[in-house]
Amino acid sequence: MPVRSPGPSPTIQAMFQEDFSTDSLWPPIEGRFGEARVIDGSYRMRVGREGGYLYGSPTNVAIFDDATVEVSVTLVEGADDAADEATAAVACRGVDDFVWYELGITSTGVAFISHVRLDGIEDLAVVAAAPLMEGDTVRLAATCEGVRDIGLSLSMDGETLVEATDVNGFALGFVALVVSGRSSATFEFDEVLIRRP
Repeated sequence: MPVRSPGPSPTIQAMFQEDFSTDSLWPPIEGRFGEARVIDGSYRMRVGREGGYLYGSPTNVAIFDDATVEVSVTLVEGADDAADEATAAVACRGVDDFVWYELGITSTGVAFISHVRLDGIEDLAVVAAAPLMEGDTVRLAATCEGVRDIGLSLSMDGETLVEATDVNGFALGFVALVVSGRSSATFEFDEVLIRRP
């Protein structure tokens, strides 16, 4: 039985916090690329059987400038083929559908920071990391701060994995939880905390 990563410290001042005890802020998503909904106190996101990419964001929540987004992530069910990479990530400073920064980890052992735009994805930093195995739970913390030179960093269980800077980037925007994969995979997200870096 995997050990669950600790949730946020009760002493941290939150700008937004979510334990998924209700689904009022997280409308269900369903389509050919996958589905997402609040189930049993967590936000479950499933990539479609033929692969896909989807994101979920709370409704009626303010946009953020400098922020660290913390979340506990569990890979509930991996892809049928171990070579099929599955990804869990946090998006920050979103300005439109699929226009944002994305900071995440993969089941094949990669940590990354990307600049996602409508015309493609630019990797700002990619490093090797421990693979996220089926049944594992980790605590991610994605930080986005700055106005012109945007500082971006991702940590896992308190250890910084990857950092990057984007010049003349997005100054503020919404946050979201993101999953993707080449075939079916299921992730659960819990204990979301948005705070000042």
